[in-house]
Amino acid sequence: AYLVVKIGNPNATITGTHLYSIDYTVGGALTTIAASDNNLPAGVSAGDAELYWNFIGTQWDVYIRSAKATISGPGAPLGTKCYTGTSGSTNSCTITTDGNSVTFGPEILSPTEALTGVIAYSPNAFTAPISPDIRKGPGAQALSIALITIPIAILLAVIPIVIAIATRRRNKGVDIAFAPVRYGPPDDLRPAEIAAAWEGEVDGRALTATVLDLTARKHVTVAQQGHDQLLITWCGEATDLRPWENELLAAVLKGQPQATLGHYDPEVAAAVTSTKIQLVDEALTSGRRNPDGDKPDRPWKSLLAIGGVLSVIVLVISIWGGVPLLAAAVLPFTVMAAISGGIAAWITPRMQTRTSAKFLSEVEGFRRLLDTDAAAARREFAQKLGLTDVAVFATMLPYAIVFGLSESWVGAFPDLTPEQLHGVGYNVAGTYLLWSMVNTSTMALTSSTTAPQRSGGSGFSGGFSGGGGGGGGGGSW
Repeated sequence: AYLVVKIGNPNATITGTHLYSIDYTVGGALTTIAASDNNLPAGVSAGDAELYWNFIGTQWDVYIRSAKATISGPGAPLGTKCYTGTSGSTNSCTITTDGNSVTFGPEILSPTEALTGVIAYSPNAFTAPISPDIRKGPGAQALSIALITIPIAILLAVIPIVIAIATRRRNKGVDIAFAPVRYGPPDDLRPAEIAAAWEGEVDGRALTATVLDLTARKHVTVAQQGHDQLLITWCGEATDLRPWENELLAAVLKGQPQATLGHYDPEVAAAVTSTKIQLVDEALTSGRRNPDGDKPDRPWKSLLAIGGVLSVIVLVISIWGGVPLLAAAVLPFTVMAAISGGIAAWITPRMQTRTSAKFLSEVEGFRRLLDTDAAAARREFAQKLGLTDVAVFATMLPYAIVFGLSESWVGAFPDLTPEQLHGVGYNVAGTYLLWSMVNTSTMALTSSTTAPQRSGGSGFSGGFSGGGGGGGGGGSW
């Protein structure tokens, strides 16, 4: 246990010498020298009483000009020792004995240096026998409590997981039927529209697929500029653009025939945000994505969030407040609540309606064809759709990007010539460079929609020593 004493007024500065007297009682300070103790000084033997004390501890972070401790014992000391310096140091210090009193120091101490003394007395000098303090320290008490709370917390954590497993079939709603392969997207949806209904979001991958889809449909051409920029050129075809596509292209081109993506553009960022909202709303309104699909796992996600927040709070209080028993008693329950909530949420499927289940079944049929043997898929597309190889490649690449299959899809067409790729709007020298351009497109779109962040302050250009902001220290008010 620790006692913290603060003396004085933190808002007042004083000078000169000031004398403070602090009276307190400490139990268990004396120990009995054991027979196994070696290197005992002359006159000291097993069974004698020992005071081994840090009169100045190692946690002072200020200089102490004169550190001195005088101990008045019940009898003459049998032996003494003094140590000074940082933790672990065996440097000796001044000892003065006067009858029953022993004085250690004075010593000059640097920050974190201690003054520690050892005094041996005859056990007969004390009115009561010296008995060991068998009380458990905070660490041992915390361990004892944790050995009880951890198994209980683990057992309780099983309950949400068992419930999630037991209700899994009921919570998933309508079964997603196995669908045959499809040679086109369901409902003639654009790649970003599929992403919005399939995953519930339109991320950078879906936006990249949108740009390449517009290219495949001959609205624009694309070319890589440098390592992280994308040149988009308008082709003058706008017959089948949807409203959100018109809005996105208008923000990118701004009425010009060409535009470069790769730097933050607030107009593009606003258009992208609007597009994401429109497409997700349309997916929910159409029923392709069940708006209540996450209802079964909401309790588990709440358990995860509450357990995580409480764990952080308990940990902070335990560390900064010096209350290890709180962590031992409560932390196992909060941590296991978060873990069990996360596992239960992962086990619980998204609830599907008849409409959303049908859509997901069709999407899976389409994705499965793109994910089959690439050469076979290439032949099947060509036969079913009556398209050339390069047309199959360009038309389906945006959907492969949404499904995370772009690398294998690009690799399935190594024989496409630069002239063929130019003909479908990809200004690259081969499919091996097209894969690089796909990555560049994602980076360029991310840069165009992400505002640059300030570093945090001036410091008159460069700054440091400590980089600005608050610093730590102590030892006085």
